[in-house]
Amino acid sequence: MPSILLTGDCAPLMPGMALHAPDLHIEQRPDGLPVRAALRPGPLCVTLTDSGGEIAAPTKAAFFRGLSLLCQHWHARPYRAQEASPFETLGVMLDCSRNAVPTAGALRTFLRRVNRMGCNAVMLYTEDTYEVPGRPYFGYLRGRMTQQELRELDAYAAALGIELIPCIQTLGHMARALRWPCMAGLRDTDDVLLTDSPETYALLEEMIAAASVPFASRRIHIGMDEAYGLGRGAHMDRFGPAPQGELMARHLARVGEVLRRLGLHGMMWSDMYFHAPGGGDAYTPGFVPDEAAVRAAPPDIDLVYWDYYAEDIAVPRHMLAQHRRFDAPTLFAGGVYTWTGPVPDVDKARSTSRVTLDACREAGVREVFATLWGDDGAECNPLLGGLPGLTAFMEYACAGRMDDGWLDARLTACAGCPGEPMRALADFHRIGLRPRTGGVVNPVKQLLYEDPLMPLFEADFQGMALSAHYGELARRFDRYARDAGAEWRGFFDLYAKLAEAVHAKCALREAAAPIVRAGDRERAGACLPPLCLAAEQAAAALADSWQALWMQTLLPFGFEVIDLRLGGLIQRLRSARRRFCAFAEGALDDIGELSCEKLPYLRQPDGTCASLNIWSHCATPTNISWSV
Repeated sequence: MPSILLTGDCAPLMPGMALHAPDLHIEQRPDGLPVRAALRPGPLCVTLTDSGGEIAAPTKAAFFRGLSLLCQHWHARPYRAQEASPFETLGVMLDCSRNAVPTAGALRTFLRRVNRMGCNAVMLYTEDTYEVPGRPYFGYLRGRMTQQELRELDAYAAALGIELIPCIQTLGHMARALRWPCMAGLRDTDDVLLTDSPETYALLEEMIAAASVPFASRRIHIGMDEAYGLGRGAHMDRFGPAPQGELMARHLARVGEVLRRLGLHGMMWSDMYFHAPGGGDAYTPGFVPDEAAVRAAPPDIDLVYWDYYAEDIAVPRHMLAQHRRFDAPTLFAGGVYTWTGPVPDVDKARSTSRVTLDACREAGVREVFATLWGDDGAECNPLLGGLPGLTAFMEYACAGRMDDGWLDARLTACAGCPGEPMRALADFHRIGLRPRTGGVVNPVKQLLYEDPLMPLFEADFQGMALSAHYGELARRFDRYARDAGAEWRGFFDLYAKLAEAVHAKCALREAAAPIVRAGDRERAGACLPPLCLAAEQAAAALADSWQALWMQTLLPFGFEVIDLRLGGLIQRLRSARRRFCAFAEGALDDIGELSCEKLPYLRQPDGTCASLNIWSHCATPTNISWSV
């Protein structure tokens, strides 16, 4: 265990040192190697020789990145590094609203890990998962965090040099809060608040106050993104039709008054200024906001340009140039692809981070964040599955490096995780599909949830050796799980079980349709029921592993969604087994939903493949949830 004696500007660093020391396996002793700490403006400089070391850093957070570099190279002396990142804020936004609300202990571990990467700001995205006094249904049964829990977390983050920033919604993405009968009068559409209503602004003042009170930071992210239903529901019935731009301007003015009254500085997602009237992408390519929209934007609410897709630097260059027309400063948010299903997309996270951070450097953007969204149920554990993408984002932002060896070493140094198995997660997606421009492919989600009697993606994946591919992955990740330390064994076990479940389902899907279409009852009886049973057992093992990892790091609220999905899959496999037996025995002439021709679902005419990240759309062409 390395022993050091910290000298110099060490007083403000000692609380954070105590938090990091167990993870880095270091101890501070009077006879340890002298390491001088210097907090001063300028680049991060780390020096290590046999006689001593020095970490000169502009901030506490930069110092702890330097500490991780020093420990990483403890046995590679002499060592010297200098980093001059162009970014003043290196932040992370953690989605705590899509069912995955972290436990206090797991969140503290996450803060330490990203802090060693250089992170100095963390936004907690909470739509309704924070306590609002006097509003008992706000966050009810959703794992909401209390103000006391957030105060304690803020103090913990401060010791690491991390600014903890509340990140909420004050217009759209409010469906979970608005579902309760007591909130019906505040609803414009299913997920958009009713603007121009006094009751709405009374609620918003309570929400903003409650979200900001636990934190020392006077900054708050107020959301405002993707509110496409603004003015098109109850607002139209009550107040009449109005242009969305006018409604947005009035609403922002009212929210801005609340912020000023509470002494807060706001920031918001900027996409509603770039969304072309009549629909299109959140940031319509090549779109230029009209001058009236630019003038109407408040100068004291910062704009956060988010871009998770660009692999052509021309796109963020154009968007950042358009943002410069606004009076408010521009921040940037990239994504590390934890939201496309159970497996993070490591390749896409790296390629988009490289392009967008290059564009931010060129444009002089000073604050950048990496987002860990959990769309459609947070199937990928954001605290763990997001780490390879975060490592790539932070290393490129700090050191301009993204080579495999360096990222592997940094992931181990910052998170205690073996790097090569994390990179191997990309192989879950690499089955020979070509994504659309700017898009991704996430075949694991489709193959896991595809109905065994109604294989919606049969034409999309035709001719691919899927069972062999995922069988090999199952063996590889089982080895990774056995070789990993106790802290990471459950994580890699989940992916071993996931690969095995997909392998078993693919073995069934490759056999079932040809046998039934051929009318081969003998093979149906001999082959298909055992394959169904193997898939059932693999899905049950996956459910157990998934639950174990979830409960180690996340509150139980929300896991019922994963349980329902996997439980439904297991039941459908049982139904398939009964129908295969009936077909084999001659009780059924055909299995019509299986034997009928399947049309392409994801495959486009040009051969590219679309992404699909909605569980219900993968499981069945029939609506699972009816709105009327």
